[in-house]
Amino acid sequence: MVKCNKNEINSCRSFKIVASNVGFVSPPAQYYKGKNTNGVAKKFGTTLFKSFKKDKIIILMKETTQGSEKKIYEYELTFKKFDKPVIREIKGKEIINTGQTIVKALEPTDPKVKALYEKL
Repeated sequence: MVKCNKNEINSCRSFKIVASNVGFVSPPAQYYKGKNTNGVAKKFGTTLFKSFKKDKIIILMKETTQGSEKKIYEYELTFKKFDKPVIREIKGKEIINTGQTIVKALEPTDPKVKALYEKL
């Protein structure tokens, strides 16, 4: 998670998933923090691809930062598998990455997004 810096104004923003094409909606106490929307969408994607075995996931992500306009952002997340897993070591622990999450912003007028807005 991103640690918010108390000295910086607007250093962290928080977000929740309000709709997705796999039926996932963030529980009341679950949200992600980040400095920008793409980074947070990528975090959500990594979590969702572990739970749902899909190639593409579309999410509607709402900003929940105190004092924000509570804007909704639309993203298409794609999981791209690597040819060979990437093995890294961080703090003595071996991490195996099998792929990466690719984030693409969508327009609210996109038919895939309109279908999700109808479910809200």
